[in-house]
Amino acid sequence: MLQLISHSILFYPKNHVTTEERRHKLKKSLSEALTRFYPFSGRIENNTTIECDDNGVPCIEAQIHSPLSSFLQHPDMVVLKRFLPIEIESLKAVTMPLLLVQLNFFDCGGLAIGLRMSHRSLGLRLPPIDFKRPVMDTKRYVFNASKIVALKAEAVSPSVQRHSRTEAVTALLWKCAMAAKRSNSGVSKNTLVQFVNVRKRVDPSLPENSIGNLILASGTTLVEEETEREMKDLVAQLRKGIAEFDEKLAKELGGDDSLELI
Repeated sequence: MLQLISHSILFYPKNHVTTEERRHKLKKSLSEALTRFYPFSGRIENNTTIECDDNGVPCIEAQIHSPLSSFLQHPDMVVLKRFLPIEIESLKAVTMPLLLVQLNFFDCGGLAIGLRMSHRSLGLRLPPIDFKRPVMDTKRYVFNASKIVALKAEAVSPSVQRHSRTEAVTALLWKCAMAAKRSNSGVSKNTLVQFVNVRKRVDPSLPENSIGNLILASGTTLVEEETEREMKDLVAQLRKGIAEFDEKLAKELGGDDSLELI
């Protein structure tokens, strides 16, 4: 079975709580959370089941001898990996527990929490997709508050008066991707895939403390015209794609093949 690993790093600035208090509260809250999300303290057996043997979750601590602000202003992707409890490419990542936590304490009082989670327990899709791992590159784009406001203003239209920051930025990225694709290959048909959280869309709703992602892909296809699409048109298309997805999902979840869909 394909092993998918999910990694997250959460950053927190200094507050009135001391490092020792933070350490104690975080470990205490982790212990309390595991009593409700108990599969995370178990181990995978035979590639098909989780043995809830209460082995627990490893919690590693690291001290970072630099201020958090300097790293956030000039992030280093190589250093970023060291905030995680295990190397992403490590073979041990396949055999390690379902959840690992690393608490990274900065000298300034800031905190970075590195999480490594097995998607076997987080994902509901079975069987897993068999795919080849492509060569990927990670880049970081920063949009400050004033740019976000300008993007949102540019994307307002009669059909979409109120839209989110995510929709505005997504529309801009889509617009740039279409321009790049057109200049490289001349292809005029473009599809943007958005991942939609289905947990909030199912009826009856899932229990508050249920474990697992329930995410499906929603595609929006455009055939480009000779002139570039405006931001407001792209945001409207994004909103339309999600609306059509919701309508289709409601029908499929209410049918006989709802289990196959999930």
